[in-house]
Amino acid sequence: MERRVTLRLGTCVEVSCLSSSAVLQGEVRDISVQGCRLEIKGGHRHLCTPGKAMCIDLGGMAEVAGKVVWMEAADVGVEFDEPLDLKQYGILFWLERSAGVHFEQLTDHQIAA
Repeated sequence: MERRVTLRLGTCVEVSCLSSSAVLQGEVRDISVQGCRLEIKGGHRHLCTPGKAMCIDLGGMAEVAGKVVWMEAADVGVEFDEPLDLKQYGILFWLERSAGVHFEQLTDHQIAA
């Protein structure tokens, strides 16, 4: 059953992820104010077990703390500790520029809903 209540933005941007045991490279595949889906590179997904704390570096724009809530194939789902303001620090612009997509038609309500 689908539990999402916030808009998720599909994207594909490179990030670094710090877990308690390693610095991992990955791609954000989608993101919302509550969390994101990461594709972990280099076969290191086994280091991202559910419940594990993780800090994601969003291209130097912000670091977001959260925890792994699910894993499937090379993907992991991360729930942020605090809701992410996608417009703060230019994160939305960074996502647009990095992924080559445009979210300009989104309203504040859609982003934070």
